[in-house]
Amino acid sequence: MHVIQRMWMCGIAASVWAAAAPASARQPLPVPNRAVKAVAVRADSLVPNPTVPDGLGVNIHWTNPRPGEIRMLAATGVRWIRMDCTWGATEVKKGQYHFAAYLRLITALRRYHIRPVLILDYGNSLYQHGAFPTTPAARHAFVHWAATAAKTFRGWGVMWEMWNEPNGSNVPAAAYAKLAIAVGQAIHRVDPHALFVGPALAGMDGGWLKQIFQDGVLKEFDAVTVHPYRQAPPETVGKDYVNIRQLIARYSPAGRTIPLISGEWGYSTTWMQYDANRQGKYLAREFLTNLMHRIPLSIWYDWHNDGAFGLGQSDHGSIEFSHIAVSANSAAKKNLKFFVKQRPWTFNNGAEFPGATGSFHIDTHHPVPVGVLTYNFAGGGNYVDAILNIGIKQADALVFRVKSGQRQRILIRIADRSGQTNQWVLPYRDVHHWQTLRVNLAHGAPEYWGGKNNGLVDFPITSMAIGVNNAFPSQERHFGIVKYKYHPHRHWVYTPKPAFFACRTLTHTLHGFHFEKRIKENNLNNFVLVFARGEQQRWVAWSMVKPQPGRGAVVLPLPAGTYRVINYLGAQCTTARAGAAGLKLQLSTGPQYVVPVRAGRDEPMSPEADQRAIGGCAGTLSVRQVPWILFEYAEDWICLPKIYRTA
Repeated sequence: MHVIQRMWMCGIAASVWAAAAPASARQPLPVPNRAVKAVAVRADSLVPNPTVPDGLGVNIHWTNPRPGEIRMLAATGVRWIRMDCTWGATEVKKGQYHFAAYLRLITALRRYHIRPVLILDYGNSLYQHGAFPTTPAARHAFVHWAATAAKTFRGWGVMWEMWNEPNGSNVPAAAYAKLAIAVGQAIHRVDPHALFVGPALAGMDGGWLKQIFQDGVLKEFDAVTVHPYRQAPPETVGKDYVNIRQLIARYSPAGRTIPLISGEWGYSTTWMQYDANRQGKYLAREFLTNLMHRIPLSIWYDWHNDGAFGLGQSDHGSIEFSHIAVSANSAAKKNLKFFVKQRPWTFNNGAEFPGATGSFHIDTHHPVPVGVLTYNFAGGGNYVDAILNIGIKQADALVFRVKSGQRQRILIRIADRSGQTNQWVLPYRDVHHWQTLRVNLAHGAPEYWGGKNNGLVDFPITSMAIGVNNAFPSQERHFGIVKYKYHPHRHWVYTPKPAFFACRTLTHTLHGFHFEKRIKENNLNNFVLVFARGEQQRWVAWSMVKPQPGRGAVVLPLPAGTYRVINYLGAQCTTARAGAAGLKLQLSTGPQYVVPVRAGRDEPMSPEADQRAIGGCAGTLSVRQVPWILFEYAEDWICLPKIYRTA
């Protein structure tokens, strides 16, 4: 999501920010055993037609996984994660870098053969007031920090991504290109095998891409990353990929073929006419569509739902903020001059969810300057907000004044040096009048995640954001394939959503297979894909639109024999027989996998997965020693594991 949006979803400058290492951990990181761990990533990581699941991944927002979390994530079968490596949290003093939290994360991931995409992003309050680096000093500092990160993890199979959605936060294309080229050169000097990609484009903005391509970024990029968010079906992305690839080919250096990556893309269950069942279908269809278009890496947003968000109470309006102060005790207050022209507040309208408009500006015509946040969701969209990088060393409270023309629930989020995100939702009721609101820092936050994960602020505070969401409920926090609440004593530590099982079914059923071709259908809404592994083949079929009763059947040109038909959740199985004309299959909007049955049993799905992983034709999705409970999701009855362990 957009750089600023991610700060709402994952914490200001994100809960993914690495914790500064304790003194005992601030030693040089161990060099990996090259004979075992080294990966020549530029040579082998971005094959144009990857084998499932080598090119599939999810976004995460933490460096300290909870017990059981990576095990559950790995159960989906994905091979990549993507998250932020944040400058401001890993260089808290000039020239001193702390990457220990990322070492812990990468080490934990390697046990499950999962590799990271780390996003080099966000400003640092030590340089240029935390703005995007454009001055020579700030640019030099960012380049040196990025090169140090790449050198630290040389040989660990990290893919480095340059910033996140710069076009969505109004970063000038020329400024981005200048920094990206310098960073790419520095990274490739310290690690010639490193993969360096970007720009993590918000949407499919070909005009902005063209500008940075003209400035020469493709000399350094090993792949171009885009975020194809849309509320239309995944299959509609085809024309966008064609257009972006034409731009890449036009500006690529001679002799180079630069891949296109789907670096972040998901569907929220609270969008209009979306639910958990549809999200699960779209996850499978998104991955399958990207495989069909030979996208070497596809990252689904998000791993788990994010925490609760407050809501704006109207589709348009404005909020004024004034007199932000810190209190060192119950009486004394020190006013912070945040609302002055020199402070680089950043406004964001959520470019990946078109429709929202608004602005943030400093109004100096009042007796005391105020910050004015305007918002308008009449055309759609999801949120607007403003963020400021700060450096509050100690305080027991933040006190500020708010005025708006309607009742609001004001959200304040702060990130501390450990990478923990702390959130308060404060009611504004005194319409058209100034109301004083207080954020109590001494007693901890009611909602928190990441970093030390204890709700107590670990000073200094590094960032703060103020904002308002669309009145449509909680759209941003329901992209995950598992729910938000952590259950340490359950088999699955998060409650899985249908998308979790859709991902697991795809990766296990097609494990070791690669996309071969799409079978031509007279109805362009129908998709029948063939995947191959040596001489073996498997088929996946679905329709973009729900077929009318009695219609939607297709005949797959399969050899005569017996086949298993598995729905997108790994359940509701049937056995079908193909005759001389092929196999007749009734399509649905959820992908169905057609697997040959040989010698009275299925082909093995993978060395790690067997029949129990996707269930038998009785309609159960088996997980060892886990009791079962039946859920209904819209059209489909599926068997999901009961999350509790019973006595």
